[in-house]
Amino acid sequence: MSTEELQTRVAELEDRLQRVKDAVAPTPTPPTPKPRNHDAVDIEGICNAVIERLQERAPSLVRLADTQPEIEVHTYRPVRIVEGSSTKGRALRLIAEGFLSEGRTMTEVKIEMERTGSPVNPGTVHGVLQQLIVERILVREGTDRKPLYRASGAKVTHVEHDEASPQAASVAA
Repeated sequence: MSTEELQTRVAELEDRLQRVKDAVAPTPTPPTPKPRNHDAVDIEGICNAVIERLQERAPSLVRLADTQPEIEVHTYRPVRIVEGSSTKGRALRLIAEGFLSEGRTMTEVKIEMERTGSPVNPGTVHGVLQQLIVERILVREGTDRKPLYRASGAKVTHVEHDEASPQAASVAA
């Protein structure tokens, strides 16, 4: 390369370097006046100035700080129509009567079901309680060794019928 070509290349590189320095160098900002009185500090103004400065220098940071998650919860209340004499119906009746408004053991639930009706198998009671947990009608609390079952706050509507049950009506016909 000739001396002339080297000088031209050096000038191009110096020009390129200056453009990079200008792009990276912070823009001078005027000094913010100090408040005369502590009560006169404009917090919102300071925040807005910081946000504007960040938007100029690092817009991706401001976008990240501006994002707010939104949570929308839809609650659907499926209506369960259960024969009152079934094990599940008897457990739901205990919930409706408030027996499970505080945590109870499975044994307590079984004893109360037997007190108000016929004997029930502990395995069947356990299965029904697990179904009601899945259906979010009950919640399980306590420890693994001594679980407690409590009503979850599901809406309870008690409907009494004077007629025979639909099953009894179909058998009588």
